[in-house]
Amino acid sequence: MNNSQLIDKAQAICGCLSYDDSTPNGSPKSVIAELCHRLGERTVRIKKELGGYTMTTLYGRQRALTWKEEVMWRLFGWPPRGFEVLGEVAE
Repeated sequence: MNNSQLIDKAQAICGCLSYDDSTPNGSPKSVIAELCHRLGERTVRIKKELGGYTMTTLYGRQRALTWKEEVMWRLFGWPPRGFEVLGEVAE
């Protein structure tokens, strides 16, 4: 199971929970929602475009890879530090 599938399942579970349950460490719904957000921001797709490579998170935020990140991705297939690649879109 990859991060995208895990996020989808966790969000479905989160939708079934209510905020009425109060525990000392926070409600389970808010913890699951935060987990989904953090995983979704760190899981990316890398796509080659006309001006270089673009990195897009699971939530749709995107940015161009820096020159150093682009060289490391092209030569070694290493994603930027702190990110996990869901897949490269080949064109």
